[in-house]
Amino acid sequence: MHGQTVVINTIVTRSGAKVDLITTRGSRDILEIGRANRRDLFNLKYRKPEPFVPRYLRLEVRERILYDGRILTPINEDDVRNAINELINHGVESIVIGFINSYVNPEHEIKAAKIIEEELRKLGRDIPITLSHEITREWREYERFNTAVLNAYVLPRVKKYIEVLEQTFKDMGFKGTFYMMLSNAGMATAPYVKTSNIYS
Repeated sequence: MHGQTVVINTIVTRSGAKVDLITTRGSRDILEIGRANRRDLFNLKYRKPEPFVPRYLRLEVRERILYDGRILTPINEDDVRNAINELINHGVESIVIGFINSYVNPEHEIKAAKIIEEELRKLGRDIPITLSHEITREWREYERFNTAVLNAYVLPRVKKYIEVLEQTFKDMGFKGTFYMMLSNAGMATAPYVKTSNIYS
């Protein structure tokens, strides 16, 4: 069993992956707007922290799911494919798909992920994809998107870290199950942490 601080160190030093967010049209600025609360109410020089995804890497697609899970606007597959071409041109290392109300119906996020995986296979690229509904079923978009972005931000670095550890243990003759400590004091297998590592 192994505990580490790779995730928090990567976030604090802002040394993670170049992340792209694919979201519902009209929602690209949710990360920028955040919440209205101020940590230091009377500090006139206070500035919100910069989002981990710059605006030019927040891409929009036409789709909309209502609060009760009904589909108002089917996902536009061409928008998703166009987003892939753009993110490849920008050298993105990790992708987040976060749609409005996907916590109640993740159908569009799942469909977009399949389209992206197909296109990436054609291009011979292997870029990890984080779906917001898989990371947290939080009903507020800012919290859900931000958590998913942080997961994608640390994903490549943590994955590489774990792969090196696994290979080292294997070379030493370790035949048991390798577990990672989670931030909630639980533990999970290494393959799980490689995909959902914001909690490690």
